[in-house]
Amino acid sequence: MKRAPARRKAVAALQLGSEARYRLLAGVGGIGTGLFFALEGNHTLGRNESRPARQLDVRDYCKLHIIAHYVAVLLGADPSGTPFHVLPVGRVGDDDIGRRLWREMQDAGMDMRFVERVPGQLTPLSVCFQYPDGSGGNITVRAAGALAPTPEDIDQVEPYLEAERSRAIVLAAPEVPLEARGHLLRLGARHGAFCVASCTTAEMQDALRLGLFAPVDLLAVNEEEAAALAGRELDPSQPEAFLRACAAVLRPGDAPVAAAVTDRAGLTWRVGLSVCYDLRFPELYRLLAADVLVVPAAFTYVTGQAHWEVLLRARAIENQAYVIASAQGGQHENGRQTWGQSMVIDPWGQVLAQQATGPGVVVAELDRAHQQEVRRRLPALEHRRL
Repeated sequence: MKRAPARRKAVAALQLGSEARYRLLAGVGGIGTGLFFALEGNHTLGRNESRPARQLDVRDYCKLHIIAHYVAVLLGADPSGTPFHVLPVGRVGDDDIGRRLWREMQDAGMDMRFVERVPGQLTPLSVCFQYPDGSGGNITVRAAGALAPTPEDIDQVEPYLEAERSRAIVLAAPEVPLEARGHLLRLGARHGAFCVASCTTAEMQDALRLGLFAPVDLLAVNEEEAAALAGRELDPSQPEAFLRACAAVLRPGDAPVAAAVTDRAGLTWRVGLSVCYDLRFPELYRLLAADVLVVPAAFTYVTGQAHWEVLLRARAIENQAYVIASAQGGQHENGRQTWGQSMVIDPWGQVLAQQATGPGVVVAELDRAHQQEVRRRLPALEHRRL
């Protein structure tokens, strides 16, 4: 849920260098608009209940539009494909709403050649509601019938996937039929694209039955969707069994994940992504070959006190990389105690800044010249033999 998209010139785009890991996002999913209500009372909306609510002066959007809009605006997408290409596939009604959405997406920099406006059809509508505590849900019209993308519609992006191959991302978002999403994911996998998907809670078992997740590299789920995937509820005091149940129905990842991030000075940094337990597997960080290593974590108090800082500094020294590690700390409601100590470490292993205990913000400057000097004076990365 978000406010009406701003036009491209209102947001400063990130700068993508020619070596950027990805150059194309092709996606299917819902394209539509909706209404947003703030409900009174935190109790769950009943089947036959009429609940007072306040209509908010914001627009809700369907899934593909929301995700593609963020990518297009933040990366400065353009239909020419330079610096980044966002290629949605779908259909909207040729009504006032559909025409407005089509223009908004075009204004955001998306290539709209494969989004068709269908005469005589109403553009999908969603109704989003939010409780005072911030939770909520939505009711969305699924694009079906004349508005559902067909395999032939999706096949139109194949030349672009073939051209970009591993530099492409395919996105299969909700609010269109599972068959359409599966077709795009298989097409992307065939050409080596990075395949991303999400499903609603109600769709999860059908998606598993159809083998939708077989080609997926990244599956985005919330807690309820993960419970539907695992076939069991999450017990926060014992999360391990829940995670094992999720893992049992998904294939493990087989490649490290990194992103190219360009700073305001125009320098592009290769940022390696990891989580706390990954610190115990140094070979992962070698494969990331990154300038900056990001490590969000929730080390227990005992392991954090003994290992947290020493592991972070070791990974920084071994890879001559900056390490940015944000960490949960304190006593949790389930009785678990985490260590905390968020910190930033430089390529020489020096702690530049840290929050030893309690909440706070840790800020440090990353110096490319310093990193290059460390790597020049101690060329360990160049001397690797394994």
